[in-house]
Amino acid sequence: FGAVISVAPLAFALDRFGRRNVFILLAVLNFALAISLIILRRKDPVTTAGNTTERSSFIDNLKDSFRKIFKSRQLKLMLILWGTSFGSLMALQGLWAVTWYQSAYGVSYGTASLWSTLISIGVMVGNFAGAYIARPARLRLIAIIVSCVSYGAAWIVFWLSMKSQLPIPVPGIVGFFLGFCAGVAYDHLTAGVNDLAMKGRGGSLFGGMNLFTFISVIIFQSGTGFLVQRFSSSGGAEAQIRAFNSTFGIVTLLVIISLVALPFLKSFSEQRGDVL
Repeated sequence: FGAVISVAPLAFALDRFGRRNVFILLAVLNFALAISLIILRRKDPVTTAGNTTERSSFIDNLKDSFRKIFKSRQLKLMLILWGTSFGSLMALQGLWAVTWYQSAYGVSYGTASLWSTLISIGVMVGNFAGAYIARPARLRLIAIIVSCVSYGAAWIVFWLSMKSQLPIPVPGIVGFFLGFCAGVAYDHLTAGVNDLAMKGRGGSLFGGMNLFTFISVIIFQSGTGFLVQRFSSSGGAEAQIRAFNSTFGIVTLLVIISLVALPFLKSFSEQRGDVL
C-alpha cells in the first residue's frame, strides 16, 4: 500500500526538487531510521519478552543463514524462483515500465506512469490476497507452483501485448495480474522459509534470502540497462521500441527458465523446522 500511495508524491518531488535532492533526502531519512532502530533496539518486544531463543550477533546470524541456504536444496531452489521473479519485476516496474509505455504508445509521462503503477497495485493486492490463500503448510507447495507458473504466463502475455502494441489497457490489465501473481508468490515463498526454519530463527534466514534477492535486483536492473543501451545504439524511436522488446523478451525467457526449479521442490509440511 505504501509503495502505491508514494508514487504520485515521489513524481511531484522529482519534478519540483530534482532527482539528486530527492534521493539525498531519502538517504538521510533511511539513515535516521536505521540509527533510531539501533538506539531503540533494547525495546524490541521480542527481547523484552525474555525470548528463550539464544541470541547472537548480527554477523553471526548472517553467516549462519548463508550456511543454511547453501546447505539446503529446498532453499536454493526457492532462491532461484524468488530472485528471478523479484529481479525481473523490479527491472520492469522499478526502472523501465514508464519509458517502455512512452516508447511503445507515444503517451505522456503521466499516462505511462498511471498504467505502469497497475503493476505495483497488483503486487499490493496479491500480498493481501496471498495471506488468505492456501494458508496451511501442506498447501504451500501447490500455492508456490500455481503462483509462479501464473507469473511466468503473465510475463509472456505482457511482453506479447507490448511487442504487438495492443490497445494500452491490455498490457495495463495484464500488468496488474503480473503484479498480483508476484505478490501471492512472495507471500508463500516467505512463509515457506518460515516453515523450513527452526522456531524463532525464521527472521535471520529470511534476511539471508532477502539479501540474495536484492543482489538479483541489481543484476537485472544493470543487465537490462546494458541491453537497452546496446540494442538502441542506432538511435531513433523505432530502435528504442525494438530495444525494449528484445531486452524484455530475454527477461521473459529467464523467468520461464527459472520455473524448471518447481518440479524439484518438496512438500513444506514434511520439512517443518528441517533447516536448523
